[in-house]
Amino acid sequence: MNIAVNALLYSVGQDYRQTGISRYIDRLLANFGQLLDDDTCTAFVSAEAEPDWPGIAVQQTSVPAGSPRQRIQWEHVRLPGRLRAGGFDLFHGPVNIIPLQPVRIKKVVTIHDLAFLRFPDQVTRKRWAYLKALIAHAAYHADAILVPSQATARDVQELLKRPARQIHVTPLGVDTHFTPAPVEQVASVRREYGVVKLYLLTVGTIDPRKNLARLISAFPHLHADIEHDLVLVGPQGWLTDEIESAIKSSGIENRIKRTGFVGDAGLVGLYSGADAVVVPAIYEGFGL
Repeated sequence: MNIAVNALLYSVGQDYRQTGISRYIDRLLANFGQLLDDDTCTAFVSAEAEPDWPGIAVQQTSVPAGSPRQRIQWEHVRLPGRLRAGGFDLFHGPVNIIPLQPVRIKKVVTIHDLAFLRFPDQVTRKRWAYLKALIAHAAYHADAILVPSQATARDVQELLKRPARQIHVTPLGVDTHFTPAPVEQVASVRREYGVVKLYLLTVGTIDPRKNLARLISAFPHLHADIEHDLVLVGPQGWLTDEIESAIKSSGIENRIKRTGFVGDAGLVGLYSGADAVVVPAIYEGFGL
């Protein structure tokens, strides 16, 4: 079998694209090549990406990693031609989308969550309209739908009206290097990010769905009882005005530390050093 994967959202940057979705694509393809035997797999990546995926044939495209407009255009205009010319038997869209143009091969799509349908105010109107149209199309035309949890499986059945037989739950894994770090590594990471005091940790893109505004608003009510700082780890996302306002009006802005994007080595150290990890998200398909 000749398999094609749209890996354009594998990111090499340090923004919100280099979080859960990019991690999913990276770890999927880094391990998938070991399972291929006589099958072959080609991954289409952005112009800047040079991933190390043993057993996977990587094809760079002309699409810049930071251009959603060009990526979307390529996915629906250029990718169908690549699939036809490449003699592929199966296509996998790992992030909600398959091409709008019909291609007569088997198609699999991963739908990570449908939070935007449950909470439409958590995304911009433009993003909501795009996701609603394109995910509905993908779900209808895919031969199989992969989801990371039973919760998303139920949402796909209820909100997209797809039958249970089409949906397959494939839980996500955890990299082996996410284990407690030695004391020296924790100390080094804390120095790097200026985390001096005891701390509570929350990790995720800075966006409304993560419910950070409520967490930040609640934190001042605890500050007299605990000596911890609150450490927010994650790149800037979208619709962040409420979060910024909550920080400024908290009265303890000096106890709220923001690191921005943190790579895996830093994450391991920060997780290991935290007294508690706080997950206040309103809704997650899985939460990788």
